[in-house]
Amino acid sequence: MADDKITFISELQTTNSSVQQGMTRVLGFAGSSKYPQGIRKAITCLIGVVKRDGAKKSSSYCVEARRNGYDSMTRLLRNIQPILFEELDHSLFQDILRSFLEGLEDYSVDERGDVGSWIRIACIKGLSGISQLILASQYGRKYEWISMDLYTQIWAGILKQGAERLDNVRAEVGKQIVQLLGLIESLPPADSVWIPEGFQLLKTLFMTEIEVGDGWNESNWLFPRIVQLLQVEAYREHLVRGIIISIGSRNESTNRPASTALTHYLLERQNTAPEERIIEKILKILLDIAQNNSASNIVVLPILSTFNELIDGGLATEAASSPEGLELLCDLLNFVGVRVERLKNVQRINLSMRITVQLLAVTEVFETAKACLSSFLCHAFPKVREETGEFLYFVLQSQEVPGGDAIEPILLETDWAGPEYASSAQSVIKVLEN
Repeated sequence: MADDKITFISELQTTNSSVQQGMTRVLGFAGSSKYPQGIRKAITCLIGVVKRDGAKKSSSYCVEARRNGYDSMTRLLRNIQPILFEELDHSLFQDILRSFLEGLEDYSVDERGDVGSWIRIACIKGLSGISQLILASQYGRKYEWISMDLYTQIWAGILKQGAERLDNVRAEVGKQIVQLLGLIESLPPADSVWIPEGFQLLKTLFMTEIEVGDGWNESNWLFPRIVQLLQVEAYREHLVRGIIISIGSRNESTNRPASTALTHYLLERQNTAPEERIIEKILKILLDIAQNNSASNIVVLPILSTFNELIDGGLATEAASSPEGLELLCDLLNFVGVRVERLKNVQRINLSMRITVQLLAVTEVFETAKACLSSFLCHAFPKVREETGEFLYFVLQSQEVPGGDAIEPILLETDWAGPEYASSAQSVIKVLEN
């Protein structure tokens, strides 16, 4: 029997996608508490199936096989629950958990759309189910199997998915979060170490009349709640990463509630807990992610959209009132307004332009924003010049910008796609300087 499993596992590495799907599903039934032989080999094989050599590299296994691989690992652990601590060692168990955490970052896309969401949903279910297996057990040294660092990563990773754009993914997060909270609430005092960060807040926000977490797929219900978890430092960066994906979404039923909830919460939190300086912390996370991924438009574009929404909501004015916030705004202008001519993505250029123009209305960074403006008014792409002129005019109608009244006629009379744009740009800058 063991030899048959070894042959089966070796064949899995060379078969076509249809067979991969079936074989990875079958491996989920490769053992039980009565027949534990070969479980370690099956799990090691499944970890190899789901593992990728990096986020930018494709796997040799199809997405369906990887999804089945995660489902099968969860099923195997559930089947061997009575003997789990005897048959596995904590090192292999933590490898399983890490593979599930990696799966939460699978954003594979093909002609069918975001097929990586199938994997993320399997990992949400798996991480929740496996955590519940351990927490509900009578084993005395659970911390050897789930370190507190891994445990926090599990909560943060699942909550990040709960802040993202897909309704079905968020709905699954809601179900699992409610189940976890219910189990943890019933644990004996001796297991209080497993109470997660922000437990009382999580209960207040999500242990509502919607017992199964159905409200998570409703953006207007979910985002005003989940943004409140930004006060929990352990989840903050993960939540920011999830929220920016929602704000960068083209679906207005998602991006509008997400951006509105984030803006309102940050302004409210800044007023109620000013010592926390939550606005500066969130802006720094956003800017750090953008700077560390400056070559990736997939990462940067939703972050720039988020900055635009926050600035439009008044957060830049609030941030400029502190030295740390002022420095962040200057760093942001340096990121979006310097070496613009090297950028080729028009959407990124326009988002950068909008940030620059909006910050002209913030007195503390006016000079820095003004220095960046000519890069857009004199850009080689006529479309960029036109949109800069239009957006600058729009901002002048609603914001106080030095010299605004004198600039408006120049903006209206200039054909920014024509040959005279350079002199008009110089005139605009000259008025601003006076």
